[in-house]
Amino acid sequence: MNITFGDDDVEMEVSYEATPYRPAVYYLSNGDPGYPEEGGDFDIFEVRVNGINIIKSLSAEDFDEITEIASRAVESAHDNY
Repeated sequence: MNITFGDDDVEMEVSYEATPYRPAVYYLSNGDPGYPEEGGDFDIFEVRVNGINIIKSLSAEDFDEITEIASRAVESAHDNY
């Protein structure tokens, strides 16, 4: 999946994979054992600026910031459906 975001100076296209989060359920309503939490992963594999993939040149701090911004944007878009 892709999301595009940015400000007046820089626009980035982020390619990512996200899995929906499913919280743990300890016991089912019939008393059977439940299941563990799953998902909630957000993995970025490309960050493009002007068509150039810059992911390998990002610092850890920049990558973390882009991950946070992109994951919030995805959550916001998902909440609007």
